[in-house]
Amino acid sequence: MVVDWLDFVLNVIGGAMAFLCLFEGVQRLGRQGMRRGPLLIALLGFTFFAAYGAFAWWRYDDIGDTLAQRAQRPAAAHAPADLTRARTAFITSGLFATYVERGEKKAYVPTQEDVRRRERMVATNTLLVYTARASLFEAAFWGVLAAIAALAGFLFSREKPPAAG
Repeated sequence: MVVDWLDFVLNVIGGAMAFLCLFEGVQRLGRQGMRRGPLLIALLGFTFFAAYGAFAWWRYDDIGDTLAQRAQRPAAAHAPADLTRARTAFITSGLFATYVERGEKKAYVPTQEDVRRRERMVATNTLLVYTARASLFEAAFWGVLAAIAALAGFLFSREKPPAAG
């Protein structure tokens, strides 16, 4: 729980500082031209946004690969499977397969434990889908926030300075 709050606080503080750096750097670049100071400030802010966005995208891609591996359905075999394959097919994909026992073809009937394992598998997959979606939205959020900071900095740099009075 403490890690969640710490992560939240670091994201808010880091995001605010990155927004301010990118905004101020782009604004100064627009007013002063390509100088070293404003460029470094803008690059610092942009680097934060790029790092956080890339990490969120990497997490999304990694979870997507995990889901793709978990979603592979067992190949339909022409020969009836044994009991272990029928159980595995039910747990991983929900399919009711047939199997051969002592030369007799039987339909697989799951036990209570098999149903619990299947429910855990579905719950885990659902949680992974929601986590992947949240990571994708987070990556997009960092990108949009960076674009807003840069655009706002550019627009503010075009504003006429107040008259010296």
